[in-house]
Amino acid sequence: EIAILYPKAIPINNTTNVMFIGEMDTKGQLNLMDLVNNQQKIVIYDKESPSQDSKLNNLVRVSSLERIKGELFSIIYVDEITMMTREIIEISKEFLKEFGYLMVISSRSSKKKFNDSFTKLSENFQIVQEVNIENYFRDTSVLIFSNKKIS
Repeated sequence: EIAILYPKAIPINNTTNVMFIGEMDTKGQLNLMDLVNNQQKIVIYDKESPSQDSKLNNLVRVSSLERIKGELFSIIYVDEITMMTREIIEISKEFLKEFGYLMVISSRSSKKKFNDSFTKLSENFQIVQEVNIENYFRDTSVLIFSNKKIS
């Protein structure tokens, strides 16, 4: 499988592992599982749900990053608009593979906050694409970054 992003593509195969940051309900888990092959590892990090640490096949839910210390991920997907940009950068620097991708759901409701966040992320990662998803979620974009410069 492959995620198409104009003009580049993010390969998703049986060695791709994903860290999802944010609150994930059962429906979201099923949708995420549909996107990937059953051999891939998916870690859901939700620090607000400490009692929900669990493991289901390749789906691991953690409330502390200490549980996955030393692991590296091909894709880090941040669906937590209240998370500070500094924290996103710190987590990505520690857990994103050298040629990995960072995908951040970002609110556009405050232009200044969006621009500040975009600037800070762009200083640390190479921007691949901004995907406007306002037709589905008001004032929302997905920012896609690469850990290394794409030529």
